Amino acid sequence: MIGMHFTSAGDFDSIPAEVTHIRLWDVGVHWGAIHTAVDTYDWTLLDSLVDKAAGRHLTYVIAGCPRWLAKYPDQAHFAPWLGAGSNSMPYSIDEANKFAWQLATRYAGRID
Repeated sequence: MIGMHFTSAGDFDSIPAEVTHIRLWDVGVHWGAIHTAVDTYDWTLLDSLVDKAAGRHLTYVIAGCPRWLAKYPDQAHFAPWLGAGSNSMPYSIDEANKFAWQLATRYAGRID
């Protein structure tokens, strides 16, 4: 078993054959990049990366609350690559749960 941490989506174009485990992080597929508004999702990049990594064990980290969903959108000390509000709790747990459900059903059997 060899795991690898990619720092750009372009890294997925040439995944070494011996890599069996990949964590999907730092490649533009955090929660806020996908869940762009109420009931609105952009799965384009994540779909592509999951397809390119087919047959490997993938771990997806749900992090980076979307700013529009952040209870405290102007909270200080957010990670610059995730954007303002990313370190806040969501104002609606129901909306957060929708994302988790959409993610789990869309990638069932493809993301561990």
